[in-house]
Amino acid sequence: MEKSGDTDTTTEEFDPIGDRSDTVYETIFRAIGDAVFLVDVECANGEYTFTYRRNNTSHQQQTGLSEDELRGQTPRELLGDEQAVDVIENYCRCVEQGELIEYEETLTLPTGTSHWQTKLTPITEDSEVTGIVGVARESTEPKEYERTLERQRDNLEVLNKMVRHDIRNELQLVLAYAEMLEDYVEPDGKEYVRQVLDASREAVNITETARDVTQVLLYSDVDRSTVRLRYVVESQVDAVRSNHERALITVGSPIPDVTVLADDMLESVFRNLLNNAIVHNHNDIPEVVVSGTATDEIVQIRIADNGPGIPDDHKRQIFEEGETGLGSEGTGLGLYLVQTLVDRYGGQVWVEDNDPEGSVFTVELPRDD
Repeated sequence: MEKSGDTDTTTEEFDPIGDRSDTVYETIFRAIGDAVFLVDVECANGEYTFTYRRNNTSHQQQTGLSEDELRGQTPRELLGDEQAVDVIENYCRCVEQGELIEYEETLTLPTGTSHWQTKLTPITEDSEVTGIVGVARESTEPKEYERTLERQRDNLEVLNKMVRHDIRNELQLVLAYAEMLEDYVEPDGKEYVRQVLDASREAVNITETARDVTQVLLYSDVDRSTVRLRYVVESQVDAVRSNHERALITVGSPIPDVTVLADDMLESVFRNLLNNAIVHNHNDIPEVVVSGTATDEIVQIRIADNGPGIPDDHKRQIFEEGETGLGSEGTGLGLYLVQTLVDRYGGQVWVEDNDPEGSVFTVELPRDD
């Protein structure tokens, strides 16, 4: 009878942490579609040390980390101090609980920033956790979200072009024909023509505001540059004055000839404030006075009107999205756009009471010169 010792009956088992592996398990490890990685765990004086041992082909392709780049690295060495904090916390949780854990994480790797659904399973030898098998699957939710945002941006761009070109061009035709018609209308009908003209001009203003709002939403990270403030304010005074013949717009004191850090949307700030002062003014002759002052650090532009004024409890609210003045039929986007742009330029905007009646809107911007 053959002695048991004469025949080697030991079977080489798969050691997921070691370098030895059975051919079948090795094939599965490399072929599995999920990203799989193996981690060594050591404990000394109550503190854990985690060292990456291997990663499969899918992990390498999805993360951009080769096996040579990963092997022997700690989470801090491989991912950086900031990302490693949460990673190490999850590894410790897996070891201490001694069972499978699941969580979601976002990591910035050589392939970019990705969102992962990760499972960690502890490997135990003699009641001691000596390793971790990690299985990660890239989540599609953030990618779907990004695609949704991209579609929304495309839709906004289409809307922006339609407002900027088609609608505005048609309204300009209405204005032109209404102005021509005014000479052929009997005196009793001229008031109706003037109402058509006023409504058309207001509609043009609304399309300009809508265009500017979509522009801000589409390009929120536009670089700022040096802009001459006096030119922007005076050009908008001239433009609004020509569109509102019944209004009296004057410059009470010279606009300071200083520069600010802004972009070409700065003109929208003053166009909307000037239009707001006229459109929401029910006097026969709306009066608007524009003035400015400057110190070494800041410049202020004030736009005062003789309108109905704004109650104290509504002064801050009017700058919020979609808010309109009391009794107003406007969209409420004009002042919201003003607040958004002034914030972008590092400034402030507020409204106070005018004396004896009306409101004073003040735009304060840091000087750039």
